[in-house]
Amino acid sequence: MPEEKRWGKCYTCEREITEEQENKSHELSGFSLCEVCLEDEIKPKERCCICHKSGVELNTCEGSEDKKICLACFKLKQEGGVETMGELSSFAKRNSQFISLTDGESIEATYKSFKIGANTYQPDKEVVMYQFETEYGLKTLRSGACGLARLFDNIQKGSKIRLTRHGMGNQTSYNVEIEQNDEWVVVGKEKEEEE
Repeated sequence: MPEEKRWGKCYTCEREITEEQENKSHELSGFSLCEVCLEDEIKPKERCCICHKSGVELNTCEGSEDKKICLACFKLKQEGGVETMGELSSFAKRNSQFISLTDGESIEATYKSFKIGANTYQPDKEVVMYQFETEYGLKTLRSGACGLARLFDNIQKGSKIRLTRHGMGNQTSYNVEIEQNDEWVVVGKEKEEEE
């Protein structure tokens, strides 16, 4: 029996994976994951019955043993209701596999890894797919920005970062901060931005 050719690496643990494993994991999760990490990713997670967050402390709802609620939703419920403005935006952030920031918006996450791939809109160009662990699970940010790639070249995997977007379209730039000793430190500016 011929030996399987190794294709790439798992986004999470960086184990080598075959093309077949990568295709299967993309179908099921949207990520390049080894079998162990894929099983963990698709495993059902307890979620808040209102906002659907996982990975936060959940408490049992009054009157229903099978429903769980997070502290933020519990407080909101006590104050007289559920938010309506921003609910759909919150839904999109929870359920999308990608990170999408508007001008001036920030996200705090743990930097996991990156992978270089073809640009969906311009297949002759490449983009970097950065993977982060967020409060909503693993999410990917796609960017062809060379300045952002240079900044992330200085950041170790596993670092807690804050990423802020400035501008829109081809006028977009990013500010990257890294958490060190419980303080946020700006990751160095690029030479072309200083001139």
